[in-house]
Amino acid sequence: NKIRTAIIYTNRGNLQFKLFPEEAPWHVSNFKYRADKGYYRGTTFHIFYQDYIIQGGGPQRNPVYSAPYTLPAEFNEHQHLKGALGMARKPDYANPERRSSGNQFHILLGDTPRMDGSFTVFGMIERGSELLSKLGKGDQIIDIKVFVRPE
Repeated sequence: NKIRTAIIYTNRGNLQFKLFPEEAPWHVSNFKYRADKGYYRGTTFHIFYQDYIIQGGGPQRNPVYSAPYTLPAEFNEHQHLKGALGMARKPDYANPERRSSGNQFHILLGDTPRMDGSFTVFGMIERGSELLSKLGKGDQIIDIKVFVRPE
């Protein structure tokens, strides 16, 4: 059995995502590494636009912090639909290679096709989609657990 799951535990409930390690190996590995090290534990969602996006990943004392490294773009066939899990990135003028943040991640709260080919999707919600309409700025990320095992 392949295990490719991330669970984001929030104060509103749990979100379970199917991960795409074949299509986005750097992103899945990095997300697992940061989750395993507890970097996301006790943080908050600090960016929120209703029906569009919610973002977290920075430490509580400085939620907009970006890790000192970036990830290569891993654009794939997965579309930016409601429930897509991706990494944030700086705009094209500052980041022409469209490299992803090493820590800041987002969840789409609505279909956003304009992001296709510009941001990497590395997961899609499987359980807890009803919570997407309840999440907001300041909601807590209690913890994140990532389970990935190859065939």
